[in-house]
Amino acid sequence: MCAVARSGNITIKPGFYRILSSIVCTALFYPLANASAPMDLPTEEDLLAEIPLVSSAARLPQRPEDSPATVTVIDRDMIRMSGATNLADIFRLVPGFQVGHVTGNKFSVTSHGLADEISNRLLVLVDGRSLHTAFNSGVDWANTPLEIEDIERIEVISGPNVASYGANAFNGVIYITTRQPFLDQGTYIGMTAGSQDTGIGKFRYGGRTSNFDYRISGSYREDDGFDDVNDDTEQARLSFRGIYQKDLRDHWDVQLGLARGDYGIGFPNDRFTPERTGKRTSHHEYLRWTRTLNPTDSVYVQFYHNRYRMDDDFTIGPLSEVVSEELGFPISPEVFETIPWGYPPDTFTLKDQTIRYGLEDINTDRYDLEFQHVLQPTDDFRMAWGAGLRYETIEGEYWLDGEEEDLVSRLYVNGEKRFMDRLVLNLGANLEDNNIVGTEISPRIAFNYHFSDRHTLRLGAARAYRTPSLLENNWSSYFEFDGGPPLARHISYGLDDPEEITSYEIGYIAKWPEQALTLDMKLYRERIDPVIRHVNDRRDVGLYTYPQVPVEWIQVLSNDVGSIDIDGFELQLVYRPRPAAFLVFTYAYANPEGEFLKKYEDLKEEDLPAYEQGVPRLCHTSPDVVQVSPDPEENRNYYPICWPFSGRAPEHSYSLLTGYRFASGWESSVSISGTSAFTWFGDGTPLPSYTRIDARLAKQFKIGSSLADVALIGQNLGGDYLEFRDDNVFDTRAYLQFSLSLP
Repeated sequence: MCAVARSGNITIKPGFYRILSSIVCTALFYPLANASAPMDLPTEEDLLAEIPLVSSAARLPQRPEDSPATVTVIDRDMIRMSGATNLADIFRLVPGFQVGHVTGNKFSVTSHGLADEISNRLLVLVDGRSLHTAFNSGVDWANTPLEIEDIERIEVISGPNVASYGANAFNGVIYITTRQPFLDQGTYIGMTAGSQDTGIGKFRYGGRTSNFDYRISGSYREDDGFDDVNDDTEQARLSFRGIYQKDLRDHWDVQLGLARGDYGIGFPNDRFTPERTGKRTSHHEYLRWTRTLNPTDSVYVQFYHNRYRMDDDFTIGPLSEVVSEELGFPISPEVFETIPWGYPPDTFTLKDQTIRYGLEDINTDRYDLEFQHVLQPTDDFRMAWGAGLRYETIEGEYWLDGEEEDLVSRLYVNGEKRFMDRLVLNLGANLEDNNIVGTEISPRIAFNYHFSDRHTLRLGAARAYRTPSLLENNWSSYFEFDGGPPLARHISYGLDDPEEITSYEIGYIAKWPEQALTLDMKLYRERIDPVIRHVNDRRDVGLYTYPQVPVEWIQVLSNDVGSIDIDGFELQLVYRPRPAAFLVFTYAYANPEGEFLKKYEDLKEEDLPAYEQGVPRLCHTSPDVVQVSPDPEENRNYYPICWPFSGRAPEHSYSLLTGYRFASGWESSVSISGTSAFTWFGDGTPLPSYTRIDARLAKQFKIGSSLADVALIGQNLGGDYLEFRDDNVFDTRAYLQFSLSLP
């Protein structure tokens, strides 16, 4: 393809791949080949002025070179030309970010790796409203009432930003800004069909009544997910945004959203996570009042409510069949009911029975109120300060012992001080109090020195905290039996200490207007101590009533599992020779070091040499002796087993997006992304390195007074690769899209 040889285990496929190879070549090289074509070149001042402002890092509109942190901007053109058919895949374009398809209807997005299916160290906001659930502080990317076409731009911060947004912004922030309704007047209809039996229908209507602009958007999606995996999707979404402009000073922003779907979950031949259909529902209500006090000062008051519900109920059993499968030979119900459990003299027997369970059965609510004031007291000093109050509850029959709640209050301030037009000082802090860990302060400082209008050096440091989620702090999941004590599955005894991250950063930004180039790169070092993770642990005598059950069954949440040091480098190069052409390249290097406590294993002395070298290894050689019966011979010696953090984030990751919009209405683009080998936490399995190539070819044309758009999208135009675990095989996919915009 394009006379470029590719190495590795990627197999070039015929047919569709060959057809789209010309698109790849055109989009990759046309912007470069035509960059010198005659056109009216803007002045250097024009080019510098066109660089967009960013506002997510310090809650202040700033030039990127004045920001206290590196901000990646993904604009509307990049979103469209990426060819992404789901929101999560867009973040492959961000340096240092990883995206995992946990299944065909669950996604994990993280910064610097070290994440599982939930990825609860990254804050995601839509117009200032958090997408995180009170359940686990994670984001359900598939069941969010947000259409890609309604997004105006995305700002992404890699690294802690708790000083601006609170505890969930522990390892980064994604701030999504949706389009103003007045930009989407009229009717829009869109359709997508393609691989995995994908069918997507979308509509949008925008209108205006007096001083009120509004937009209604909706979609329906169904697909079969990965081959040989029970992860099909059938989902409907509906959203509304309205802006009432009372006068030049005041405006009101109202948003509503609802998403509901049936999703395939579970695995074949697995009684404890069987194949089944789960239901997920989310809806939100959002209101913001903003008053402009003068050209530099403003205030807003914002309130929103998020509700998220998962419905999942299934049966396990009969228990005689479960035990038969575990032991590898049949046991009749009569024999099962004679099996002794526990330890003498406190043994007992169980009736053969079927039990109910629900791995994804939960109901959550979050209510959030926030006030913010932006002001500029002097010409060289600006600040944004505010306060917030959040109340959240969760309840779940199989996850918790009743209903749990938390009340969080926060106070934040961020300031920008300029010295002699060369030095910019950014200071910020967040004071947060909650019922779980109490009060914590997260500060940040950054110095930005401008050697010239084209070159800037940034030095930054931050300390931040992540409060455990309500689930992490109150996890209480048991199998309930008739005739015997409950069997613990997931337990938390309460986490008194939050996760803590200390981050140091050296950044450099360079601009070459004549070449239409911008370079943004940084070196960073992060230390997370302590780390919150579950540990396989059955040392507690109360949990040891079923000695035949393997230790991997019992998971105890702990904030004493180890610490991580991450050294890394991130780079983004943007080339935009003209508005209709661009190329964006990113690269990231990450090296996590340290080890984490994975489990406590009951070992005998002859077992110890196997753990003295290699992976896993003994964290230390002093066992925890547990007395399980009056007989000392029955005592158990539990040794802590540690695994390294290395390999839990890709050492190398990269992306390239290039696109060109032709005057004739044609548009072509190519997206290339990949990582070196690494392993996700949770159910993730070791993944080999991969390179994924996506391409898009589109044509825009008139049908009467309407504007039509037809696009052909190819995803993964090379060989198959694995997503999150080894049974998620991402093959070559093709989609045809058609949209029509009516006046």
